[in-house]
Amino acid sequence: MLEAMVNGLKLVMTLPVLGLMLIATLIGNFFGAVPGLGGSLALALMIPFVFGMEPFLGLAFLLSMHSVVHTGGSIPGILFAIPGTGPTVATILDGYPMTQQGRGGEAMGAQLTASALGGIVGAAVLAFLIPVLRPIAISFGSPEIFALIGPLGSGKTHLIKGIAAGAGAAEPGRVNSPTFVYLNIYDGPKSVYHFDLYRLGNSADFLAQGFEEYFSADGVCCIEWSERIEEILPEDHVAIHIKHLGENKREIWVN
Repeated sequence: MLEAMVNGLKLVMTLPVLGLMLIATLIGNFFGAVPGLGGSLALALMIPFVFGMEPFLGLAFLLSMHSVVHTGGSIPGILFAIPGTGPTVATILDGYPMTQQGRGGEAMGAQLTASALGGIVGAAVLAFLIPVLRPIAISFGSPEIFALIGPLGSGKTHLIKGIAAGAGAAEPGRVNSPTFVYLNIYDGPKSVYHFDLYRLGNSADFLAQGFEEYFSADGVCCIEWSERIEEILPEDHVAIHIKHLGENKREIWVN
């Protein structure tokens, strides 16, 4: 775990990532400071912009943006007694009276200090809880067969990179489409079985290879070109459709 945390810090402590995080915090403060917007809307609007990014860049951007939404939400609460987000309602109790007394800067400073300390302490607590929470999260039995459907170049492999990283099975750079061997296995706390059936003839060829045993294996099956074996997919599989709309734009729907 310590090695993974060090590697993560190395990825974050680079100028491109830090610059992206700075932009994200400005956007997050804006969405928090404007009453009626908030973090959920910010995520919904920004997700299309990060789809074409490397996974760690998109994650850093979204987390940085969302983490400061409530910090921004306290600004109108302190200055105008109109909280920007629901959780910042409490700031009007002391913050707005201080503004009326000409101490608005002091109230803002106290709020920003409390927000910074709370973020640091919360991150530290979560880091120490990772060894406890990780096995629990991995043990959840949600649908673990993902059938990816989309044309060449739609981003199926990029999506599987994110799934493999989230499962702790492989870093994104290790995930490649197994076009000529049909299957790559990424072992980890939750193994990922990555199929690419582009060159496969039909379901009979899939069964002849004995690949159906991975449907019941303890891991996550991700199947590119799953329409080749649609008739033998388990009923509880999750179909993910990806439509290419532009160089950095995709439409995704799940059923």
